[in-house]
Amino acid sequence: MTWLMSFSPSILACLRTPKLHSNFRSLDFNRTNFSELNKVFSGIDWKELRDSGTFEEFPAKFTKKLLTVCLENVPKKRPPSGKPKLYNSVRRRKSKLKIRLSAATLR
Repeated sequence: MTWLMSFSPSILACLRTPKLHSNFRSLDFNRTNFSELNKVFSGIDWKELRDSGTFEEFPAKFTKKLLTVCLENVPKKRPPSGKPKLYNSVRRRKSKLKIRLSAATLR
């Protein structure tokens, strides 16, 4: 019965630190200054970017340029604060098991 009571918080360590990668999903566009972003986009020579490679290479170059500009000018999302729901549910389950174990040992 003691194996039910053992719990290591290090198991859930990966849930505590969310990984925000360098992609569009890691950016918080709700807090963006769009007038400043439009100024940056208007200063880019898009025709030169289009003519710098083949037709097949353009989508990748365009996306890379767009991501680079956004990473420089758009704030990153803030990691969620607080404990994850999974951690809380495990803590509640552990608490219930402690109560059941203490009730069983009193009999």
